[in-house]
Amino acid sequence: MDRETVRIKIVNIVRGQLDIGWEKIKPTSNLRTSLGADTLDVIEMVMDAEEIFGVDVELEELKEVNTVSDLCDLICNKIGGT
Repeated sequence: MDRETVRIKIVNIVRGQLDIGWEKIKPTSNLRTSLGADTLDVIEMVMDAEEIFGVDVELEELKEVNTVSDLCDLICNKIGGT
């Protein structure tokens, strides 16, 4: 799966969890400070990504997820995407 496909799916996860529009979600958007996610929101988004992409994210990896791009990078690394 290519990075753009991963990015689109991640953006859809973020949109669904936070009920915000596409235009507000940028790769550099901080999930907490820019988009208003709380810790539970981030955990739920990662759990959704785990289910969609068939991967497991460790707690230590979750701590490194701050931006939309961080989440995309993490998933791409897990699935071997480019």
